Amino acid sequence: TNSNPLIGAEGERVAKQFLKKKGWMVVAQNIKVGCFEIDLIMRIPKTNTVVFVEVRSTSRAEGNPELTLSKRKRSAIKRSTLALRGRVIRQNCKLRVDLVTVRLHSIPPDIRHFEGIMKAH
Repeated sequence: TNSNPLIGAEGERVAKQFLKKKGWMVVAQNIKVGCFEIDLIMRIPKTNTVVFVEVRSTSRAEGNPELTLSKRKRSAIKRSTLALRGRVIRQNCKLRVDLVTVRLHSIPPDIRHFEGIMKAH
């Protein structure tokens, strides 16, 4: 996500469409876990995997949005994963945390997908 809410919202929309084209299903969006928000929760039907997706967006051509994942943000992701893990496991799904970066300066946007960016347990 970006400090500009419009860029963040647009990045999430683009990321969601990108993942849906891969055959993923949207489970939830912008889920609050404590004071942290999970951008997207998606499910991959083929592998029965639930994926927590952190979306990082930028409107600038330079810089790497994937490098904006601070230590604080990582530990917040870890905490929310732990908080929701039980629900996912009860449904016999695997759990994964992915990062999708969206650069909105180009048309079409430059999208990068990093799978399994951290341990989901």
